[in-house]
Amino acid sequence: MIRRFAGWRWLLFTCLLTFGGSLAATPSGSTSAPLQVLVADVWPWAYEDEQQELRGLLPDLFAELASISGQALNVRRLPHQRLLHDFERGQGDLSILFANPEVDRFAARSAPILSTRFMLVAPRDSAGELSLSALSGKTVAYIRGTFYGSAFEANQSIIKIPVHHLEQAVAMLQVGRLDALISSEQVLHYTLQEIGSPADDWRIELHAEEQMAYLYRHRENVPASRIEPLLAALEQLRASGELQRLMGAPSPR
Repeated sequence: MIRRFAGWRWLLFTCLLTFGGSLAATPSGSTSAPLQVLVADVWPWAYEDEQQELRGLLPDLFAELASISGQALNVRRLPHQRLLHDFERGQGDLSILFANPEVDRFAARSAPILSTRFMLVAPRDSAGELSLSALSGKTVAYIRGTFYGSAFEANQSIIKIPVHHLEQAVAMLQVGRLDALISSEQVLHYTLQEIGSPADDWRIELHAEEQMAYLYRHRENVPASRIEPLLAALEQLRASGELQRLMGAPSPR
């Protein structure tokens, strides 16, 4: 399925699109070199539309931050595992990621972006408790590279099945190739909405409360002072409610 997601306010700054899944945003009057921003190639956070243009929740957010702050940004979309690898090697300056102890080793949590909950999902007609302990010995899909909290990370009793997009995991559930999946509520909401599957068609149970995603800054690449305009722009969006509008989603549960 070709994914669609409405990008907006792209005309507020000059955009240069490349075939590498990147977007350079250079606001009028900006003279500093662009900061290198890495975003995960995960629907709906970041993806290419039918015209091969970079779209999604994170590109929309960085578009707003570039416009308000005047800071030039080069946003690059990568598979999640590649993003983590490149970010650690210093091939990116900023990224938005769920709190992750591995990323904390080389990057600073500069600002909270959104809080989410992680949900476990199973077919409506499945029986028994829907929890990690009850799923021992069963297959659970997850988006490769996402940190779902220490309990999921440490669990060795379930059979973890990595997928690139949640839509793939939902399709596998529908044909009985999985027992369950785990997802943030934002990704779950937009995926079910995209494929036209009502939340009532599924069993959805809370796995973990209040997982926070942060704007991470690579410590060696970028001094904290360099991103002060971006942080001020972020607080402006937060105060106006625009940040929640851009990044939030109603729970599908």
